[in-house]
Amino acid sequence: MSGNSSNQTPMAVDARGQLLAAQDFFTTRQRVMIVDLPTRGVRTLYGQLGDWLAWVSIALAAVLTVSAAVHRPAAVHEGLSRI
Repeated sequence: MSGNSSNQTPMAVDARGQLLAAQDFFTTRQRVMIVDLPTRGVRTLYGQLGDWLAWVSIALAAVLTVSAAVHRPAAVHEGLSRI
């Protein structure tokens, strides 16, 4: 991962969080940082399974919303009919 912010030190970090390179923007005359970043990182659960958790959460929210709309308590129906 490589990145910087307007008020922070530019740096390059590998997948394990080890600092590969850093540059002080204010004291360095050369404003270009060249670093060999690894293209392979550590295997994560998200990398293995992908977006299935997000899609299951969306589907569950949709099912619960429809279920709540269909199975409303009788008191709610009576209260709405008086309005």
